[in-house]
Amino acid sequence: METRTDDKLSGYYPIKTRTDLDITVTQTGSFNRIIIRKDFAEKNFTPTGLAEYIEQVKLMNPNVIMELEPDVELYSTNSFVNVLRGIDSAEELIDAAIGHERQFFDTIQELLDIKIDVNAKLTQAANTIALQQTTNDQLTREKEDLEHQLAIERTNKQYLQNALNTIVGRINFQYGAQIDKKRLFYTDGHQYDKVIYIKELTRVQYVDSLVYYLQQILKIIHTIPVRVLCIEGFYATGKVELYSNLVPHYSLKEKDVISNDILMLGIQPKLLKDILRNPSNISILIVLDRAGYVVPHIIGDNVEYFYTVSDLKDKPENVPNARCISYASETLNIPLIPDFEGMDPSKKMALYSSMPIIKKIIEVLNV
Repeated sequence: METRTDDKLSGYYPIKTRTDLDITVTQTGSFNRIIIRKDFAEKNFTPTGLAEYIEQVKLMNPNVIMELEPDVELYSTNSFVNVLRGIDSAEELIDAAIGHERQFFDTIQELLDIKIDVNAKLTQAANTIALQQTTNDQLTREKEDLEHQLAIERTNKQYLQNALNTIVGRINFQYGAQIDKKRLFYTDGHQYDKVIYIKELTRVQYVDSLVYYLQQILKIIHTIPVRVLCIEGFYATGKVELYSNLVPHYSLKEKDVISNDILMLGIQPKLLKDILRNPSNISILIVLDRAGYVVPHIIGDNVEYFYTVSDLKDKPENVPNARCISYASETLNIPLIPDFEGMDPSKKMALYSSMPIIKKIIEVLNV
C-alpha cells in the first residue's frame, strides 16, 4: 500500500495495518475521516467482513466517517442472498459462483453458520418441550392420584360419620345418655375463676417444669388453689410414667376427679365435663394440651390461651407473640438454668418466680 503524493498534500495520515485502523476508529475524542482503498480492503477484509466492520464502527464511534474508493468491493450477505433468490437454473448459480467467487463463498459460509445455529436452537427447544411435557405428565398423574385419594377420604369420612351417628344414637337410646356428638372433642363453659390453657403445637423444652412451678408459685406464694390437667394423645400409655405427679384417667377414684391433678390420654368428654364443673371450688385450672387436636378442647370465657412452638414458622398468624412460648427472643421464653437439678427447692422456686414468663402469666390472672 503505497502513500500517494496527493494524500500528503491533503494532510492524510497513512494507515498501513488492520491494528492501526482499529486504534484509529476507537479514538472517540477526535473526529476522523478514513478512506478505505482497494488494496487495503482486499488484504484485511472480505467484502462481507468489511460491511460488518463499517456497521460496527458507526455504532461504536459516531465521530468516525468511513469512505470507500469506488473500486472497493463491499456487500452484505442479505443483498447477495437476494441475488441468489433470483437464480432459476444451475447454470446461473455456477455463473454467480464463478463471477463472484469471494462473495458467493462468504454467503454460503454465513448461511451454513445460520443453519447450524438454528438447528442447535431447535434441538434445545425440542429438549425443553420434551422436559416440560414430562413434567406435565408427572403433574397430571399426581393430580389424578390426589383426586383418587380425596374421593377415598370423602367416602371414609361419610362412613365414619354414619358410624358415629349410629353409635351415639344407640348409646343415647339404650342407656338414656345425652351425648352431643358435636361436643365430643371440646367443651364450652367451666366453673373456675381462670383457666390457663397451654396448647402444644410443637414441643418446647422445660414446659413441664413451667407448669409445675407455676402451680407451686400460685399455691404457696399467692395462696391460690390450683389443679393441673394434662391431655396426651390416645393410647399414649408409654408416657404415663413421665407424669409421676398426675393420676391417669383410667385409674381415677372419686376424690381424684373432684380435686387431684389428672393425666388424660385422649379427650374423655364426660371426665372433662366433670373436671370443669369444679366441685371443690378450686380457683385456677392449668391445662397442658399435648393431644394434637387442631383446636383447644376447652372454649369459653376466662380461658387464657398460650401456645408452644419450637419454631415461629409453626405459629398460627392469629396468635400474638405475647401468647407464644418458644425459643425466640420476641416471644415468651423458658430460660435454661445451669445446674438446676442440683439446687434446693426454695432456690428453684425463687428462680422460677422471677422469670418474665411466670410474671406474664400471673399478670394475665390479675393476681
